[in-house]
Amino acid sequence: MSKKKQLQTTFIAGELAPLLGMRVDTKQYANGAKSLLNRRCLIGGGTSRRPGTRDLTGFFGISNRLVDFVFNENEQYICMFSWDASAGGVMIAYLPDGTYAGSTVGGPWTPGIIQEMDWMQTANTIIVTHSTFKPVVITRIGPAAWESHTIEFFSSGPRLEQPYFKLAPHTATLQPSAYTGAITLIVGNGWFRQDHVGQIFRYLGREILITGVSDGTNASGNVLEKLPPSFIVGVSDSSVFTAGETVVGSDSGAKGVIVTDGGNNDLLIYARNASITSSSGPGGSISGLQAGLFLGAPGVDVFGLAGQQAQVSLQAFTVGETLVGPVSTAKITSVALSSTLAAVTDWDEALFTPGNGWPSCVTLHRNRLCFAGHPKMPNLLLASRLGNIFSFNVGDGSDADAISVTIGDSSAAEIRQMYSSDQLILATDKGLYYCPEGPNQPFTPTRMAFVAFGSPWPISGSCKMRAFDDGIIAVSGSTVIKARGTGDSQKTWNAQEVSILSPHLINNPYDMAVTTNFEGGPERYCVFSNADGSLAVMMLLEGQEIRNFVPWRTSGYFGSVCVVKKRLYCSVLRVPGYQLFHLELFDNALTLDGVLDINTAPELANIPLMFPGRLVNVVSYSGYSLGTWPLAMRQDEIPPGPYHIGNNYDTVIQTLPAVIEDAKGSNAGEMARISEALVFTHESARFTGNGYERQAYLINEDANLPPPRRTGPQRLKFLGWRRDPTLTITQPDPLPLTVLAVKTEVLW
Repeated sequence: MSKKKQLQTTFIAGELAPLLGMRVDTKQYANGAKSLLNRRCLIGGGTSRRPGTRDLTGFFGISNRLVDFVFNENEQYICMFSWDASAGGVMIAYLPDGTYAGSTVGGPWTPGIIQEMDWMQTANTIIVTHSTFKPVVITRIGPAAWESHTIEFFSSGPRLEQPYFKLAPHTATLQPSAYTGAITLIVGNGWFRQDHVGQIFRYLGREILITGVSDGTNASGNVLEKLPPSFIVGVSDSSVFTAGETVVGSDSGAKGVIVTDGGNNDLLIYARNASITSSSGPGGSISGLQAGLFLGAPGVDVFGLAGQQAQVSLQAFTVGETLVGPVSTAKITSVALSSTLAAVTDWDEALFTPGNGWPSCVTLHRNRLCFAGHPKMPNLLLASRLGNIFSFNVGDGSDADAISVTIGDSSAAEIRQMYSSDQLILATDKGLYYCPEGPNQPFTPTRMAFVAFGSPWPISGSCKMRAFDDGIIAVSGSTVIKARGTGDSQKTWNAQEVSILSPHLINNPYDMAVTTNFEGGPERYCVFSNADGSLAVMMLLEGQEIRNFVPWRTSGYFGSVCVVKKRLYCSVLRVPGYQLFHLELFDNALTLDGVLDINTAPELANIPLMFPGRLVNVVSYSGYSLGTWPLAMRQDEIPPGPYHIGNNYDTVIQTLPAVIEDAKGSNAGEMARISEALVFTHESARFTGNGYERQAYLINEDANLPPPRRTGPQRLKFLGWRRDPTLTITQPDPLPLTVLAVKTEVLW
């Protein structure tokens, strides 16, 4: 018989996937465990019972989402988004202690989409987005007062500076009947729909409110901004020009786009940035043309200019100068305003409308509000003007203008998330992208680019990306990805999978929160809300080569998570089928879940009313575990209160099978047994090892006092042979247990 003593001083690799059960050749095997249920890994290598939770408040609903709101260092909130049959979408704000702090009602979200919503918070405002509703702006107007409304874009005079885009085919034309007033419009490709009524179309950048739709081709509208003019320009030879070419007057600098060759060496040209004004004032007057000419009815006041000569407010083409095109030139022989406006392809429509849909994701980057994930333009990124987050006027593309640009990569069809870091990170259906920027390349319209990095993981839309361990954590289905800066100016970002050793613990997460200095300690965790109601808790310090996952489960279902003031909160459904959720706070001082406190022993009789439908345990403040309710002890045996009342939860440490080798080689899979184990604990209560229980009291200790917490090696001896001998540590009582190391003696 051979004997080997094996010391495991760290569990820093966490709970490893069953498929890694034979990778005895790796350091992760030596530092990992078969199970670490409801444990948390410590920075020093040990493992501690996870904190219990305190029940702060309850709320009814079908679905919910917790969002952290930081107004300032002292005023922070947990904002809970839910739905109520009578109030619609609701947002309830809570202080960190669970105190109600105001709410809003009537939101457009429904139970089916709450987990899919995105949000951005800055100062006193949250903006909430989803592709099915207009972005909602929620504003804190007082310590416990909030108001909510749909987004209102900045307006400058009649101009509404909302996002616009030409969704119709590029070749589709739009032709208005007149420059101002109530007009009719003709569109190519049968683009008009009834839901366009009440929306704004833009002809050459000028706004027209659609007031009626007759059919797919014809509509009526009111001109909100005087439309740019169309010119009939006579040239010495029109055959040298082609429709669509941009032309410039050699002397006047006037610029326009050729629409058609009107014959007789006449060109129909539109000037996008020109407008009609009165003849008074400076400018290139076009003599001999009366305003009535536009409608073919003399005396009709089209622009308030009846009986006056019309002119162009910007520079106009002049007779005698040269018309310069991309490849040819010709002398201008005449200039006149056209009586009909050109049918042009240069038009667009309001992008954010009930008929077109709304953006699915939002962020704030470089003082610009960014939207993306629009259902009809899913690869389009929109960013507001610099310093005015509600203006999306792209202007002439100057540095301060708004940005409207698509990812020029056919492999990425949908932007699902954005994250503002050193660069703007875009998560798409085909992987991660970043927008390069730096001191010499700011985030401006003319410098926009998208660079893919890492492997093409499709990033989930609901599990919002978070900063963690000097990088960004994202989720792809049931895979956790970390993106980080490389410091290489040629390859700024890369990404890698970090859940590769524990994929069994990741089950389509829909929410994520990150903690620092967890419960006052040095540990920091990233917590994932899984679809099966469990939490997956990751510790990641790549600089120290630390990476692990452990599972947290409870009686009922863990739901959405958030962190406020460095403390971890969770919504919990305690009784399945009963739509009462609880807002609970993880607290290292607790060893039960969903805890409420009771002060005196007689008050324990209220437990059935306080915890309907739940089997709960009682633990005294002094450290006694009194068992489940009803208690198996007489009234006079109950130690004095106060008491923590809540659900017990199993906690398990199961080591991986011992690595057995001798001079003959590996004995893996052969019969062996662990004959003895030393479990090194820190301030811990009793525990069991492979079913053998350590006693709560030694023979010389007073059993009338709370069971002592022990530090140091605790010895256990075992019988029984197995082909995969492991040590399984459990707890008979919901009390503290911290294990720093395990030393086993294996016989074979």
